[in-house]
Amino acid sequence: MFFRHRTQRRRIVHPFKNAGIQFVDNIINSHPRNCLDLMRMDRNSFITLCNMLKERNLVEDGRAISVEEQVAIFLLTVGHNERNRACQYMFQHSGQTISMYVNIIVQALCQLGMENIRRPNDETPSKIRLNPRYNPYFQDCLGALDGTHIPICVHTSEQPRFRNRKGTLSQNVLAVVGFDMRFHYVLAGWEGSATDSRVLYSALDNDVHPFVIPTGKYYLGDGGYLNIHGLLTPYRGHRYYLSEFNAPGARRVTCAEELFNHRHSSLRTTVERAFGLLKGWFHILKTQVSYPYRTQAAIVLATCVLHNFIIDHNPNAEHFHVDESAFDDANDNTLFENEVESATQSYHRRSNNDLRGSISSQMFIDFQNERCRLTYDTRKGMGSHNLKDLLTSFSSSTEFLAICSGDGRIKLSKAEAPVPIARTPTPAASNGKATSYVTLGSLAGTRIQINSRYDNDNPEIHISPE
Repeated sequence: MFFRHRTQRRRIVHPFKNAGIQFVDNIINSHPRNCLDLMRMDRNSFITLCNMLKERNLVEDGRAISVEEQVAIFLLTVGHNERNRACQYMFQHSGQTISMYVNIIVQALCQLGMENIRRPNDETPSKIRLNPRYNPYFQDCLGALDGTHIPICVHTSEQPRFRNRKGTLSQNVLAVVGFDMRFHYVLAGWEGSATDSRVLYSALDNDVHPFVIPTGKYYLGDGGYLNIHGLLTPYRGHRYYLSEFNAPGARRVTCAEELFNHRHSSLRTTVERAFGLLKGWFHILKTQVSYPYRTQAAIVLATCVLHNFIIDHNPNAEHFHVDESAFDDANDNTLFENEVESATQSYHRRSNNDLRGSISSQMFIDFQNERCRLTYDTRKGMGSHNLKDLLTSFSSSTEFLAICSGDGRIKLSKAEAPVPIARTPTPAASNGKATSYVTLGSLAGTRIQINSRYDNDNPEIHISPE
């Protein structure tokens, strides 16, 4: 008996044409929140990015896929760590097509990074210029730098050199960040076993794209770096991280080194916040992905380019999807490991200790003067300070009205009109208090005891002989 073989029609895996274009149109033309959630940028920024890639001839429309669709595939891949098969179904393209255009966009963004990842200017950043806690001490500071570990997938034979001190496989990425949260320099691809200082020396000696620090300027680094020319690091052996100062029961700042470390740390957290934004926007940086080694390093650079682009075109980007887990190194007391320096240029090894010493000493002197002028010792209940140092905001000829209360306290206030000078209190009208008029010059040699927080207009003090 013969059986007739029924021929079955071959079913098409991706039968819906133009599904990718419709998917992208639905995202950018629907509620603005959808575009922010899926593309990590608003509609106008997405269109601007696509037009920028077209104008620079970095990307062009394919036979059946537009530039907008190519960029959307890449953004979904790096933003949500979408797998190739998921993108095949969403855009109705083969896995080879999805992979090809992901690589095309990666290379295009890396080329765009030549003009996008750079130092804008050498002026004092506004965060320092407008804050008396940092100005003029850090007026020559341009930003902060640090290393972060990005998970990586490599061949078994190469795993030992990519295994970091926590036992996981990673690449050590050096990032230089300005106080505007933009990346100024990025070096990716170093093994996870390499120390941060070794990666920094490699960037300084890079022949193709070196990390250049302008003369007279510097960046902030943590304790994992040496205090070399162009870099300002904290004092070792003293408290540094903000959590150590803000912990319940933590003692106040007691020396110049601790004060310098506290303000240094509050400025340097900018680079940690930038890492938090980067990993919060692009989840592909938090897991291992099955791409070639060079592609994995290029993806890091491409996401940094997108980070700068988003910061430039989205004013509120800093408040969007902050990844708190990116601050894993914030409370980790990094110890510098001695190693053979690979820097060949002599100025790399020059110490920056003199600059750090001058900054910390002047900062602590100003801090003591300000604390002496504005506060009192809460442990003793009242402190003893010189009036000339206390009232630095007034001229020596300023006249004050002194009202002596029954408990011996004298409340000074500015006199509205010139009055005779008298050191002996005179009886007041009906409130039972005595009044007298004094000048700063006449009290310059006296000692005072502060009974409450000092106020420029109404300081309340107790006058006693020197």
